[in-house]
Amino acid sequence: MVIMVKKYALVTGTRPQIIKSVPLIKNVETLTEIEIVHIFTGQHYDSYLSDVFFKNLLMDSPDYELDVRSGSTDYHIRMILKKLIPILKKENYDGLLIPGDTNSALAGALAGMFLKIPVCHIEAGLRSFDLMMQEEINRRLIDHGSALLFTPTKMAIQNLEKESVLGTIMFTGDTMQELLISEKEAIIDRKIFESAAENLGIEKKDYLIMTLHRRETLNDSEKLNEIFLTIGETGITSIFPIHPHTRKIIEKSKIELPSSIRLIDPQSYHNFLNLVVNSKLVLTDSGGLQKEAYLLEVPCVTLRNKTEWLETVEEGANKIVGNNPELIAQAIEEMINKKIAAKYSIYGDGKASKRILKELSKTIPRIPTVREL
Repeated sequence: MVIMVKKYALVTGTRPQIIKSVPLIKNVETLTEIEIVHIFTGQHYDSYLSDVFFKNLLMDSPDYELDVRSGSTDYHIRMILKKLIPILKKENYDGLLIPGDTNSALAGALAGMFLKIPVCHIEAGLRSFDLMMQEEINRRLIDHGSALLFTPTKMAIQNLEKESVLGTIMFTGDTMQELLISEKEAIIDRKIFESAAENLGIEKKDYLIMTLHRRETLNDSEKLNEIFLTIGETGITSIFPIHPHTRKIIEKSKIELPSSIRLIDPQSYHNFLNLVVNSKLVLTDSGGLQKEAYLLEVPCVTLRNKTEWLETVEEGANKIVGNNPELIAQAIEEMINKKIAAKYSIYGDGKASKRILKELSKTIPRIPTVREL
């Protein structure tokens, strides 16, 4: 009996997309009916943000690397399309797997639409309802051009139904939650923290973890300096794994950080989440870290005006404060000793990738046209 193998192209370009994809890549290795070709755009080109995750999470190197590097949104879209489309034309793909909402995700989805390759969106339906966020624009465009929409939460399904998307919607759960569950033992490894504690001079539950990298946060150097001063005034040690772009902005703006803020290089998946789980509080403008902090039962203060992870706010585990120094100070005081009891079921049962792969083994439904509705 001849097994018909379905071939999918997986497009990633950033650290969060790699993390979302790990369970799929690991589980597809046990299957004979599905093949995944991994195409990495290089949007996060720094080795701390890409290579370290391939090695740390036992993934093979990507099958293709586009090396687009840093740039504006229009640069990313233009260069990824230019390099990706010829690769996709080489073989007949049954579908295109697009995790998340980055510029790489949008460019990959557009390439699929242009070439009439069905787009399968992993983490579909998230909404911050803030079109000033590039990711909000990206995820809405991807969702409305996707044949299959794999949602991480029930709220995401409701968002897609309200928008009357044309593709097939299904609740699979969250692949980032799945990875966290499978790697939990390594994440909480006492030896990892003992090493970090010795190097950084910190003790368990006696420091903050912070990440800042969004353009909205970094564009105003005076406001950025105020944020750092506000965090410094707490007197609490803040461990700051710094994004390469953030480091450049700080150096260019000649911002002097308070002595309580300690810069370290970006960390591997396990080392970073080990620092998170042992911290008192997370300060971030990231998306996925809000959810990871919640799942690790660490309170979070988010330096954004809106979030796509509304469940964390509803559960009282996450405070949205924007870049207002006064609100940041109030939120730190309010949240720093808050006890969090995570409801893992919000993000599924930890088997998201298996559900996704099961659907990918079937024939992908054609997207109906407006005339057919």
